[in-house]
Amino acid sequence: MFCLCPVPAVCCARRCANGGLRSEAAQRLSAREQVFALDLLGFGRSDKPLLGYTLELWRDLVLDFLQEFVAGSPAVLVGNSMGSLICLNVRPALGGWSNSLG
Repeated sequence: MFCLCPVPAVCCARRCANGGLRSEAAQRLSAREQVFALDLLGFGRSDKPLLGYTLELWRDLVLDFLQEFVAGSPAVLVGNSMGSLICLNVRPALGGWSNSLG
């Protein structure tokens, strides 16, 4: 899905994938938008500390990322598999901050 306005796209990969595996999709999106491909804690090449991984943990990590790097601007959340579920859990916490899910 492509947004007609230039807003950041934040991509959350599936559990066993990493941001690098989404490079083709990220390259296509980056022609129109700023793209962030996240490797969430426990995903892909990120650290995998021994702790309980929950949707709430991943939601909070994405929210922290958005607050630091997107700074309150609208964003498109893009997820694949487990990443889609995380995006769906992030969206309600944003209020009107995220204008689209992909």
